[in-house]
Amino acid sequence: MGPRSQARLRPLLKKNAFLGRLPDTASDALVQRGQLKKYAKGDIIYRRDDPGDSLMILFTGQLKLTNISIKAKEVVLHFVVPGETFGEVAALDGKERAANAVALEASEVLVIHTRDLLPALTAHPHAMLEIIRALARRLALARRSSRTRRSRCVRALPGASSDWRNSLGGGARTAFTCN
Repeated sequence: MGPRSQARLRPLLKKNAFLGRLPDTASDALVQRGQLKKYAKGDIIYRRDDPGDSLMILFTGQLKLTNISIKAKEVVLHFVVPGETFGEVAALDGKERAANAVALEASEVLVIHTRDLLPALTAHPHAMLEIIRALARRLALARRSSRTRRSRCVRALPGASSDWRNSLGGGARTAFTCN
């Protein structure tokens, strides 16, 4: 990557919740080793179950992270805006991607491979701690969001009440799904 691209990316990396705590030398090295890739609207950045060998930072444009529901409908998990990191869980745990990433408009993405990322993080434990905190915040947010959706679904059931289990009587069971 050229010096001009590196200079454009440096401020973005410094503001990033995951990598912003790295010293300048370490973040400069990651930017230098990283690849700036361009995607057109509708391009697939990665698919669910692809190898998780990198994390990415959206530089320009907008993306969506999606999955497919049991009813074969697209579910948008998150809209990614410039400066946000995505794909970090797979990059850190070495497993496959858990979702699809799709460009909603022309986008530029900085790709940082795990082989370059992990040595930088292990050399700077405070940056690793920030990543753990950021992941914990995302997990808590997802958990709250999930509870809210379930709560809305139960309240929407006809005649739902706090003692709905008692109304079934005789050990009857019921099942429902919320989307």
